[in-house]
Amino acid sequence: MYALSARSTGQINDLGLRRDRSFSKLIGPLRARIRKLLRSRRHLRQLSMKPRGVADDSDQDPHEPVRIPMIEVSDFKRGLCLLYKSSPCMIVDVSFSTPTARGASVIAKTRLRNLLTGQLMSDSMRSGTTFEPVDVEQHEANYLYSDGSRWYFMDGVTFEQFDLGESDLGDAIGYLLDGIEGLRAQIIDDKVVGILMPNTVDLVVTETDPVIKGATAKAQLKRAVLQTGLEIQVPAYLTAGETVRVDTRDGHFVERVRD
Repeated sequence: MYALSARSTGQINDLGLRRDRSFSKLIGPLRARIRKLLRSRRHLRQLSMKPRGVADDSDQDPHEPVRIPMIEVSDFKRGLCLLYKSSPCMIVDVSFSTPTARGASVIAKTRLRNLLTGQLMSDSMRSGTTFEPVDVEQHEANYLYSDGSRWYFMDGVTFEQFDLGESDLGDAIGYLLDGIEGLRAQIIDDKVVGILMPNTVDLVVTETDPVIKGATAKAQLKRAVLQTGLEIQVPAYLTAGETVRVDTRDGHFVERVRD
């Protein structure tokens, strides 16, 4: 072992001090920049969380009840959740029509599913009517398997398994297959009440009528059974064994999927 003189020790300490000061000068501006970025992100997040039409917090009377942005009929779309007749419901399908009468309101023919009971309901609602939104949490989900009466999934956030029945899934059953991606579990009060499907799913045609001679892309449609048992209308030129892309929102054929 070699003993260091007091002078050598002092030189070493002085060198370490200079290194610390140089590091502080280098890292100081970086820390300030990071803090600035974090403050900007928090500010943007707060702005994005403010409901449309709600005044800034500084102008809000602390004794005034918080105003919840309502959902208008004109904003209806498939998958939207709202309170209908005091029950949380999800819009399964909606179509808009405008009466010929002058000044008549747009009518939304809406099909809803009660998220607690699975009951399906239909109603025609006029524009101008508003509904309270439902606080629905969404988690990524993975489809596992089905035993014929229940369909089993895994929550991609908590990794807990859960199962749903036919009334919970509705038309989504016809699109569930191994390896499907883009599923979202709908959660209300810590309970999974439904599954949101991706907009399109690729499925194999297992049964269909023979190709019609001279059929083109614009020819009439024919019935086809897909690998999940779902039946849709496809162009007459398609054959069994081909893969098709289907829109899960209304079940229509989108295109042929080529390898």
